[in-house]
Amino acid sequence: NINAVDITTLSGTVASAQIANLAVTSAKLASFAVTEARLASFAVTTSRLATNAVTAIKITQSTITQAKLAANSVGSNQLISTGVTAASYTAASITVDADGRITAASSGSAGAGMAIPVLGANGPTSGTYTANPTANRIGVYLYAASGGPGTTLQPDNPGGAGGNGGFGFYNKPITQPFSQPYSVGGAGNSNYNSGGNAGGNTTMANVGTVNGGGGGGRSPGGTPGSTGSAGTQPGANFTGVRGMVTGQPNRGITAGGYGGIGGGVTGNPGLIFVVENTGT
Repeated sequence: NINAVDITTLSGTVASAQIANLAVTSAKLASFAVTEARLASFAVTTSRLATNAVTAIKITQSTITQAKLAANSVGSNQLISTGVTAASYTAASITVDADGRITAASSGSAGAGMAIPVLGANGPTSGTYTANPTANRIGVYLYAASGGPGTTLQPDNPGGAGGNGGFGFYNKPITQPFSQPYSVGGAGNSNYNSGGNAGGNTTMANVGTVNGGGGGGRSPGGTPGSTGSAGTQPGANFTGVRGMVTGQPNRGITAGGYGGIGGGVTGNPGLIFVVENTGT
C-alpha cells in the first residue's frame, strides 16, 4: 500500500527550526554554497572562526582601517622587517620609503662637528698647526698687523696713522694627515726719524697669507702725515679690514682690535684663529 508522491508538487520551505542541530555540516555544502549574500549581518563572529582562518590573502586592501585596530594591537612582531639593524646611529644618514618606513640607516660625519675652535694666537708668534685626525675641512681667520704711526714735529700736525692690516677668511678642505707652519705678524712701530714701520704679515703655509698695513707718514711740521696703505688678502674666501680708533700718535691714544689702524706709539698685532669641521 505505497502511495507515490511527486515532490515537485510540494510547496513551502524548510525552516531552520525543522533542521536538527548539526544536520548541515561542511561536507554537505557544495563549494561556494555559502556566499556573502546568504550571511546575516554579524553572523560570522570571532568564536566561529577557526585558528588562522583569516589570512593575508583573504583580506582586501583597505579592509583593516585604523578604527578597527585595538589600542596596542600592532607590535614589533607584526611589522615587516626592513633590513635595518637596530642600533644607535651617530650623525645618521637615513632612507625613508613612501610608507614612512626607515629602509636604510648608517652612521655618518655630516654635521658631526662644525666650526670647532682649535687654535688662536696673537702676533708676533709662530708655530705649527696639526689638524685633528677626524677633521676634513678647516676655516682659517688671518689678521695681519697694522702699520706703525708716523711721528710728528708739531702737535697740530700729527704723523699719519698706520694702515689697516689685511684680513681674510680661508675655507679649505684638507686631506689627512694635515700639518702646516704658521706665523703671526707683529705690530708696526713708530720711527721718529721717518714714517712708521709696516705691520707684519700673517700666514699659514698652503692656506693663505694676509699682508700687513703700511706705516704712517711722518709729519714734516707743516702738514699732517699720510695714512699708511692697507694690507691685502690674496685668495681669501672673504676679505675685509678691521679698522678701530685712529688716534694721534705720541699722545697716548692706541687703536683697539687686531689688524686695526695704527695709533698711539704702535699699530695692532696680527691674529690667527682656526676652526675645524668633521662634517661636510
